[in-house]
Amino acid sequence: MPTPHEIGKAGEGYTVEFFKGKGFTIDKWDTHTLGSANIEAHSKESKILVQVISAITDEPSDLSAKDQRNVKARAKRIGAIAWEAKVILNTNLDIIGDIRLRELK
Repeated sequence: MPTPHEIGKAGEGYTVEFFKGKGFTIDKWDTHTLGSANIEAHSKESKILVQVISAITDEPSDLSAKDQRNVKARAKRIGAIAWEAKVILNTNLDIIGDIRLRELK
């Protein structure tokens, strides 16, 4: 079974590649929190802050109200739009389905 660090890094990696494929440049990839990390990116149209939550086989939990407030406050400070990205992986760390994105309003 993969470690929490491996799960987090894999989910974050899929999210980074997803946004790169959409024309975003990755400015910062914060990997301090295992299984849940922030990614800052920008495109010609916008700047985003994405909180990534990764899990094995099950839907990752929603961000708590406190975590949502923190992500939105940080996004506001840097002039970005706050997003949550949920990534489900199998035990080989392959992505299952699509990344589930939700703008935090």
